Amino acid sequence: MELINALEKLIEQHLKDYLFTLHHYSIYTMDNIITVSGKRKEDDISEFNLLRLGISEEHREFLIPNIFIPKEDRKKGIGLGLIAFIYEIAQKLNFGLALVQMTDSFREKMVKRGALETGIYDCLEIVQSTNLK
Repeated sequence: MELINALEKLIEQHLKDYLFTLHHYSIYTMDNIITVSGKRKEDDISEFNLLRLGISEEHREFLIPNIFIPKEDRKKGIGLGLIAFIYEIAQKLNFGLALVQMTDSFREKMVKRGALETGIYDCLEIVQSTNLK
């Protein structure tokens, strides 16, 4: 639980400039999955999940099944910057980082950026040579 609490704080600190542009945001953990969600505007009907990050201390692995950036905030480096930040943390802890359950278009983009096939359906590994800029 210490690791999860530390990760929550680090992720919130990393995203603080973006999170402060939102009407509302929350960060919580359930079943070893950290979720960062928010509302862009007060009159938005529902929240969006900016990030879902699964943590497996047993397998020394982080899994990202969800990164969603609202349309008006895309192309600002928020998503790739977040993946890069989590990868840095993973490296320091000697953990792996994988992207899972991706859309086909995001998967194609990440393969072009150097994420590696794992042999597991719908799972790409982020490695040192993956272009996250």
